[in-house]
Amino acid sequence: MKVACFMAALAALAQGAQAQPVQTLVRDLSAPVAATSVTSFGTPDTLVGATATAYFSDGTREQAEFLAAGSVVGERSYAYLLTSRFYIYVWPRDLGMPGQWQVSNFDTTASLMGFTLDGRGFGAGKVAFDVSSAITTADTPGSQLGGELLARPDWADTGSIAITYSHPVALNGAPAAGDLFTQVRVDLDFSETVTGGLLPTTAQFGIYSNFYFTTDVDSAVYAPVPEPASALLLLAGAAALRARRR
Repeated sequence: MKVACFMAALAALAQGAQAQPVQTLVRDLSAPVAATSVTSFGTPDTLVGATATAYFSDGTREQAEFLAAGSVVGERSYAYLLTSRFYIYVWPRDLGMPGQWQVSNFDTTASLMGFTLDGRGFGAGKVAFDVSSAITTADTPGSQLGGELLARPDWADTGSIAITYSHPVALNGAPAAGDLFTQVRVDLDFSETVTGGLLPTTAQFGIYSNFYFTTDVDSAVYAPVPEPASALLLLAGAAALRARRR
């Protein structure tokens, strides 16, 4: 009886150690973003110009831009952003493969509830998030394969991760194929905490909380957005043309 109980306890422990959060995936095909070219070969250093926004349990948010990129021994390229509240570091597992990402909560009072990655950033970004083409059989020209954002297998936890891809890439005026997206948002809800998300450093005895995942990025050249003044001039010109035709 004791042996049986001991084996059952070991099995339960092993099952708990292998627990994974449930991941749900949503693709929002509205509000496409125009691009003039796409290349499937994307590396972390192409993230320069992209932005990330972190959402905290106290209702605040913080945004930063990927500004630094380079190479170190054993890592061909990397990119990162750093603020007083959160940190993101990206490096390649293998050249041409989905990048490895680390998101850390530096805040001392609030949990990190989620984050949004914007490949276009403030207009200077040049990456798109490539997913497998499960919606259509045709990929965006210049894009190959791809893979959805996936939490690291060694992330042992319960709860849920909601992943929302939005603003699909429309290449040279063609309809978006649904395999490339400009933005991806990740909402974290881990059931072992009251607030969910990545705990503040004070709850981790001064050690910040980390979240690891992989996702694929492609290089993209986005079409320029008209300046507000230029847009007004275009509207005024169109109105004048309509009036003249009347």
